[in-house]
Amino acid sequence: MQRAAITTISAVVLAVVACVAASAADKGPTRLRDDFSGKIIVFYQSTLVGPPSVLEKVEMRDVGGRVFVMGTRVDTGDKKELGRGCRCALAWDSIEAFDIFDSLEQYQARLNAAGNED
Repeated sequence: MQRAAITTISAVVLAVVACVAASAADKGPTRLRDDFSGKIIVFYQSTLVGPPSVLEKVEMRDVGGRVFVMGTRVDTGDKKELGRGCRCALAWDSIEAFDIFDSLEQYQARLNAAGNED
């Protein structure tokens, strides 16, 4: 009798822990929504060969059960960048790192400073 009670309590505790962990995992990227508001974000993707994606008006969206970062590509001055001004989506699980800039001016100043370091 006592063994059955312990087994039942253990199962309930494990279920609660699993639910809490799943809930925390689901809320991870969602909490970033406020951090991205009004910012310029530079995303570095593990699957992308080439320059990072620079986006503004960034928001998190669930599409088909996957989390995507959606935003508008910033005009970085690169004439080869065909997507400037277009909305795009990046899979959250493909992003290795990102930089957050408070404004387009701050991003451009940092970009210009980096170009002058040669």
